[in-house]
Amino acid sequence: MKPVKLLVFLILIGLTKSYGKDIRGAYMQLTWVTAYTYNVNLFLFTDVANNINRPMVSIDMGDAAIITCTLSTITAINGINVKKYSGTHTYSGQGTYYLSYLDTFRIAGIKNILNSQTQKIKLTSYFVVSSISGPNSNPTLQNFPIYFGLNGSQAFFNPNFKDIDGDSLYYPALIPCYTNPTSDYYIPNGATLNNKGVVSFSKDSLGLYSFSYQITELRKDLSNNYNTVGWSVIDFIMDINSSIGINKLSFSNPIKIYPNPVLNTLRIESEQYFEAGTEIEITNTLGQTVLKRSFNKEIDLTQFSSGYYTLKIISPNSAQIISKFIKD
Repeated sequence: MKPVKLLVFLILIGLTKSYGKDIRGAYMQLTWVTAYTYNVNLFLFTDVANNINRPMVSIDMGDAAIITCTLSTITAINGINVKKYSGTHTYSGQGTYYLSYLDTFRIAGIKNILNSQTQKIKLTSYFVVSSISGPNSNPTLQNFPIYFGLNGSQAFFNPNFKDIDGDSLYYPALIPCYTNPTSDYYIPNGATLNNKGVVSFSKDSLGLYSFSYQITELRKDLSNNYNTVGWSVIDFIMDINSSIGINKLSFSNPIKIYPNPVLNTLRIESEQYFEAGTEIEITNTLGQTVLKRSFNKEIDLTQFSSGYYTLKIISPNSAQIISKFIKD
């Protein structure tokens, strides 16, 4: 091989390794600041093991402007990096704008995306800037797509979107994840999306599955009619495996922990009988034990720092129920 051709070959290999195979999902959010100015935040969920260097991302703001959002925070949770990219944009005036973000590539091995490691991820958003309808911000994602619930044979993800403007939220349907061609993607049989934005899927089908859907914001006008003032898209993976979930059960009956996120008191609800000697253990994202005590259905977390925690209920014979929660 000639030296020039060899150099080009090595550069291409380097580029392939530098840009790809790490993205598990994403969500983009605009937050109103003042007048026509908005904060732009993009959340990327990536594999910690791949550790792709992506210090900035580009977002098409829908008005012929492409802005650069820089990496502001990285939080490693359960083998996944939550990367937050932030920027600011000012529109020239009122109007409707279609935003988009495109990146390469998704992680390998997604069962419902053919050759997922070569497929791109694309987020789109429709946004109304209007002095009549008033300030507008996209819904906030309360639960990252990292921990999943378990209800019988169904695994589920509840993003728990909240709208700071008080708009009504509507979730039309699961939509195909962005692939090229679109025939490379399929929505798994039995996957459902309810009117709360909760995706449910049979855990009997093991593997990584990618899902996407639209979050539509509805607002009443002066005539008391609902109008669409924006929509955004979330794209995420559900990891369906033998140890999935918020509830990984070794006891005979499941538990429910609430509220989640929690501010002061975490409560445990279950039909499970917890015998004497059962303990509660809470660890932080570094694996450090921050609380260990005898079992009680109410746990005071007032003194805990904000963040992500793992709750273990451990029986005297070492059987465990493991749950995840967020402390506000």
